[in-house]
Amino acid sequence: MLDVFQERHPYYYASASVISKVLNKEITGLLPSHAITTIQYIT
Repeated sequence: MLDVFQERHPYYYASASVISKVLNKEITGLLPSHAITTIQYIT
């Protein structure tokens, strides 16, 4: 998630691909609770 939000290269494209698959329900995604607070902190 953070790679996509911050557009961190070279990981951005791989991370965006995974998020896209989760959104399209091709795979199941999990997000740890600390990621939510980290995203809130950096945005």
